[in-house]
Amino acid sequence: PLGMAQGVAVCCLRYCFRAMPSGKVRSWNEGRGFGFIDTDDGESLFVHMRDLSGSPGLREGDRVEFDREFDEMKQKWAAVNVTGGTGDVPEEGTVSKWNEERGFGFITDSDGVEIFVHRYGIQNSDSLVVGARVQFTRESDEKNDGKPRAINVRMEGGKGKGKGKGMGMAMDKGKGKGMDM
Repeated sequence: PLGMAQGVAVCCLRYCFRAMPSGKVRSWNEGRGFGFIDTDDGESLFVHMRDLSGSPGLREGDRVEFDREFDEMKQKWAAVNVTGGTGDVPEEGTVSKWNEERGFGFITDSDGVEIFVHRYGIQNSDSLVVGARVQFTRESDEKNDGKPRAINVRMEGGKGKGKGKGMGMAMDKGKGKGMDM
């Protein structure tokens, strides 16, 4: 009986003190803020930048630890609370210009340099507000003569204007063939 009790305790201790799952970053799309981790158990898990903990980003080849969480909508497992990434530390700046209709604007960094930002580079909104403080990653835009552009832009302290890309009813300025209300 004593040996049996000890076996249960060891089993319980193994479960209670088991290390977090770990793996290696297979791919990371900095511009879109997501990638995939190949686990040490042979699985491939999706990871989004909102699920990083203590790291602003990942790089291919990073050794990371994480928790697994089941995504009910996609019916797949994903990595959350991911630690160990070596991605770039975000810069801080202020939104200096924003054109809502065209979905782009500029962020002024701490040195006074204006950096282009497009709606698709924003992480927690579809829009920015002039004067808002933001964090971002700077990258070189090869399609635009290597000029800097901001990606992974996050507004500090909340969301933007929330102008979604949903199914509108074309009631603005008489454009479109929407329903009259």
